[in-house]
Amino acid sequence: MNKLLFIVLIFFGLGATAQGTYAINGTVRDEKGATVPGATVFITNSKYIQSANGEGKFSFSSLGSGTYQVVVKLIGFEPGVKDITVNNEPVNITVVLKESNTILNSVTINSKPDPNREKYLAWFIKDFIGETVNSRQCKLANPDVVRFHFDKDRNDLTATAADFIIIENKALGYKIKYLLHDFEIDFKNSVGFYSGYPSFEDMQGSESEKKRWEANRKVAYLSSGRHFFRSVMSNTADKEGFIVYKQIDDPVLLESIMLEKKTPARFPMMYRKADSVKAYATVKVPDINTLFSNDNKDFKTFRTERKIVGKDTLDKESLIIIYIGQPESDLFTRFGKPIKVPIKLPYEHQVSQLQLYTNEIMIDNNGVLTPDRGYKYNGYWAWQRIGDLTPFDYFGSNNQQ
Repeated sequence: MNKLLFIVLIFFGLGATAQGTYAINGTVRDEKGATVPGATVFITNSKYIQSANGEGKFSFSSLGSGTYQVVVKLIGFEPGVKDITVNNEPVNITVVLKESNTILNSVTINSKPDPNREKYLAWFIKDFIGETVNSRQCKLANPDVVRFHFDKDRNDLTATAADFIIIENKALGYKIKYLLHDFEIDFKNSVGFYSGYPSFEDMQGSESEKKRWEANRKVAYLSSGRHFFRSVMSNTADKEGFIVYKQIDDPVLLESIMLEKKTPARFPMMYRKADSVKAYATVKVPDINTLFSNDNKDFKTFRTERKIVGKDTLDKESLIIIYIGQPESDLFTRFGKPIKVPIKLPYEHQVSQLQLYTNEIMIDNNGVLTPDRGYKYNGYWAWQRIGDLTPFDYFGSNNQQ
């Protein structure tokens, strides 16, 4: 399992700027139309969480324009998920819960415990919580809620959880309630993925602990994809230490490179051979802002073009994003999948890749990308898991709500 390619599809239903003034109001109902009181309602990847009142109603205020995911959880029902876009006005929604057909199975006690459970749990913790310095200070508080199934024929491990998975992050000072949607490790192809809906709560601690948590939170945030895309929205990516390369298909340029067997000085890039004829290049983007169109003040869009399809090529364009503000961790070099940098840089850096599966990706003010299944991170951002996750209302030390 060393250097497993892991696709992290955390459902980042985010939104809200620091000066938000809008609200999401809603009602929880069952399939027959009756209101459902007492359900847990939260906004994904945030500290916004509450219980629906006696009439099944809930309300989240002080939100800004952006994209959100409202999740409703109640025992006996399947989780209800609503994707919402807030744009300059409050939103009213209804979330309909469907009765669960698996709830009885989830509480059935197996008289013969799986002898491999501890091994499966170790794999799960490593690939779900992560292997970073912060991840190693996390504790899975209720491991018994996680159930595993290993398919010998497919060499594949899946995990499910009927209730919230509780993670205590003693590095960042968060208690995370995570509603797992998918978890799978395909050992045959060395690929894995997980997805779900996290909710955050600040842990209680001493002043010295809070200081340490804040310092760690800032490092985790600065190393995240959300930091980059927020800087894109504010047109400050260059100032905040980001360098971007765009992987392109330019047959004329590539032919000249391959014939000369050298890289033209005016085009600092790398290339790799795809087959006997075709290749792709990585060219530095002189102005990051030109990559994204301004749809309006609250959203930007990155539109892609088709690439040559062949061995080791990408179906869509992708970006290689270098953050020069922090070095890559030694643990990442040992356990992650580093991306080769197009040029030699005279400073430390973190390198990530945004690989796209759709023709366009929309970004909001919080650095949220939609659709959430339209892209994949590789490199440093992919290596960071739950142990390095911060909620959407974290902006860095001096910019808190």
